[in-house]
Amino acid sequence: MAKVFVTTVPFGTVSRDPLDLLEAAGLEYQINPLGKKMTDEDFGAFIEDVDYIVAGLPNWTPEILDKAKKLKLIARVGIGLDNVPFEETKKRGITVSYTPDAPTRAVAELTIGYIIDGLRRFSFVDRKMREGGWNKHMGWLLQGKTIGLFGTGRIGKMVVEFLQPFGVTILAHDIVEQENLVADYGIRYVSKEALLKESDVVSLHIPLKPETRDYIAAKELAMMKPSAVLINTARGGMVNEVDLDQALNAGTIAGAVLDVYSQEPYVGPLTKHDNVLLSAHIGAGTKESRRLMEVTAVEEVIRFHKGEALQYEIDHN
Repeated sequence: MAKVFVTTVPFGTVSRDPLDLLEAAGLEYQINPLGKKMTDEDFGAFIEDVDYIVAGLPNWTPEILDKAKKLKLIARVGIGLDNVPFEETKKRGITVSYTPDAPTRAVAELTIGYIIDGLRRFSFVDRKMREGGWNKHMGWLLQGKTIGLFGTGRIGKMVVEFLQPFGVTILAHDIVEQENLVADYGIRYVSKEALLKESDVVSLHIPLKPETRDYIAAKELAMMKPSAVLINTARGGMVNEVDLDQALNAGTIAGAVLDVYSQEPYVGPLTKHDNVLLSAHIGAGTKESRRLMEVTAVEEVIRFHKGEALQYEIDHN
């Protein structure tokens, strides 16, 4: 019987649907028994005779892959792929899939909330009230602002759609420009520099790759308006947190909202800024999205096991 190992925890707790699917397909499965993110050392005891892995965010080193002698498929629960060494998986003939549609709405909705909080800073007012204060902070309307989006893929596109009732101008920068977004919503594609200089809110919706690491650093922050807010719900590593801390200290920009970090859990100087909202990588953290991510990953496993084409296979090239 083919074996499935699930690294991500919790799994099957929001809904039993993914477990029911595995059982109905006659697949033997084991869920990470440690109840936490597994270290490199942890993997050896569980993956030697595993055919398929339903994965969270482990660091797939060559050494780990060498231990998984029977592994044929990594089905990623989520959208981030920066920890997958595609050269190594290709060399070993391991197929990789992910669940790009499942988190889209959750991250897009959260982004809208963060844009409004970045302008109105109600989370800051809440913190002050809990400290015994009564800070009637004066913020900005969203209406009339220019929102700059780096990336107009699944999530960026949905953010564009959600912003329509607010009366904003939308600028975008992407390697692929979607003509339908220009025609349907009037967005304008501009250079990276123009987006940074003209936007009141800058929001990241691009993948983490070598060319996007430190995508927003001291040079980029210096281009932004002093009244601008930076938002990152995409991947840690794209915003240089040291440079951001210095920019906030200097008043280079007005504030920031971060959900992802270079190292997680995040501990660092950004926690000391009143004009920064920090959250714990909760972009996809809705029950509906979690269920859909788990079910989609399991469905990919079942398709692969049956010899069917995958819906979300990653091209190794």
